[in-house]
Amino acid sequence: MQSREFDRWAKIRGQGMLRYVLFYGLLCYGLPMFLVMTFVIPHPRLTIGESAFLWWGLAGAGYGIGMWLVQERRFRKVSGGA
Repeated sequence: MQSREFDRWAKIRGQGMLRYVLFYGLLCYGLPMFLVMTFVIPHPRLTIGESAFLWWGLAGAGYGIGMWLVQERRFRKVSGGA
């Protein structure tokens, strides 16, 4: 983790995990996934509601939580476990 990345993550980290997961997970990842997987390459047996729950909700939250954990691990490694 470079100095710029460290400073950026410290700022994002200060805003909290919930905000990170909601913004980067659900909005920045989950919403585009939902739109693509629902309207561009739809699954023949999923309704729009099921697709929203699966791609926007579960995939978005999973991505946000996963990325938070990866970044936290990198941050703590550089900062000496702070």
